[in-house]
Amino acid sequence: MTGMRALELPKRATVNESAQIIRVCLDAEREPSALELDATRTETLGPFGAVLLASCVAVRHRDGKETKLKLPEDSEDHPLVEAGLDRYVLGQELPQGAGILRPLERLDDAGVQQVAAEMAERDLGLTASAASSIRSCLVELLKNSFAWSDSSIGAMVLVRWNKKNHAVRLAVLDRGVGIPAVLRRKQIHDLHRSPDPDVIVAATTIPNLTSDAGAASGDGLNTIHELVTGRHGRMTVVSLAAKVAWVGTKLTKSPSPPLRGTAVEIEIKPDEG
Repeated sequence: MTGMRALELPKRATVNESAQIIRVCLDAEREPSALELDATRTETLGPFGAVLLASCVAVRHRDGKETKLKLPEDSEDHPLVEAGLDRYVLGQELPQGAGILRPLERLDDAGVQQVAAEMAERDLGLTASAASSIRSCLVELLKNSFAWSDSSIGAMVLVRWNKKNHAVRLAVLDRGVGIPAVLRRKQIHDLHRSPDPDVIVAATTIPNLTSDAGAASGDGLNTIHELVTGRHGRMTVVSLAAKVAWVGTKLTKSPSPPLRGTAVEIEIKPDEG
């Protein structure tokens, strides 16, 4: 295509390969001209990859930059199509159903509760207990996102049932100020000069540290951390230049390409104690 730059998306766009997909998205957002995202080699798309790609497209749309998506000829079962990203790139209405991306503008408390309930019950076949666990995670993530992020594109949400291990995976991403920036903006003395990974760990493990007195606030990320680790699940938080992940109670911290905003991906088996 004359005058249109092409960027190839990675074969695996998951939270485990977060650095690779973040770099591609940052490159895409910096590109001033028309751009084609080439997904012909992409075979795996996790919730993190889906919401990050959607946010990249939203940023480019906001800036008035033409963006296209290249898919294989036989793309009916392509993971980006299954998540609705092909429609999102074209600005079309997204279908309802399990595993479909949900872009959200700023919401009040009632809106957060409604969206969380809808996403937790989207044809996933969950029990009442499982749906309640997922809904609790979504409520806390969305409340914190809208209370703190100052994201100009709102938030992106995806909930998916993993048939292989009978777990639910969900991701919420905003492109706002990021967790370290939020806490440093609050000028909490002990965290003001701490490295980004340590700030994220504090935000996720100290009760109410990221909560707020406002009507749109939740109880903080600690609520989600306790639910996930208590069920031996996985939780990954990417914000600014850091990536923090828990597998059960095992914690790993690593640097990340500098992503503006906050992405959280969770995997739990909601019916297991």
